[in-house]
Amino acid sequence: MIGKLAAALVMRSLFGRIFGHESAWPGDAARMTFRSLDGSALEGALFAAARPRGVIVMCHPFAKSGLAYFFRTPIVAALTGAGWHVVLFNFKGFGKSEVGGINYGDDVIGVVREVKLRFPTLPLSLLGLSFGGFHAVSALPRLDDAVAAAFLDSVPLAPGDFFAGGAGKITRWLGRSRWAARTGTQPLGHVVQAVRQTRLQFVYGERVPYCEVDAPLALRQGVERRVAVLPARRHLEAFLDQPPGYLDLVLATFAEPAA
Repeated sequence: MIGKLAAALVMRSLFGRIFGHESAWPGDAARMTFRSLDGSALEGALFAAARPRGVIVMCHPFAKSGLAYFFRTPIVAALTGAGWHVVLFNFKGFGKSEVGGINYGDDVIGVVREVKLRFPTLPLSLLGLSFGGFHAVSALPRLDDAVAAAFLDSVPLAPGDFFAGGAGKITRWLGRSRWAARTGTQPLGHVVQAVRQTRLQFVYGERVPYCEVDAPLALRQGVERRVAVLPARRHLEAFLDQPPGYLDLVLATFAEPAA
């Protein structure tokens, strides 16, 4: 109990300005509650496909709207229409999700494990934006045999690359410390080396302010770690604008058969 209270105090001191804002829900959302590995109750929703070919768990960026960020584009409808169940959830502290720990990767693992129990015969993939994509990748070494593919847009190479002020200083320090793995703050380049089975598709705009294009390109090692750089795009602009070919790349990432 003391550990959970301490974690909640730390998290709220760092991110309290963005916590607790209620997410807007469309009427066709089947609401669900998931459990993070740390015990935090996470609010979520399932959007069912008529003829499912798989499941996609979507990990939202660091935005007050939480999971509702995905409703700013038609992507949920596009994916369900193409045959994927879509699962959304709020990371701990966002919306009505509880705060019982400090590792956001634990949230991804908890959700994925519950979804696999619900749909044991369907392949499961991840779609992560920025902050959410970073923590999706940080969870993958513990989920490698459970996740077929991951589409990762505007993902920082380290959590401290995105956060400013005290949060940035603390996360950068944690990422260099012996607690990096426990807190989910290890740099991305280190984590992806432990991912053996999941296909990784990274997407970056060439004008992402906190990540030089050459840095994400260094992630490209073999066909299972692909990096696309989109011209004249800033942080998450491609997701929001959906330029020609963007949705096709998303669908192709998930549709590709397992090796």
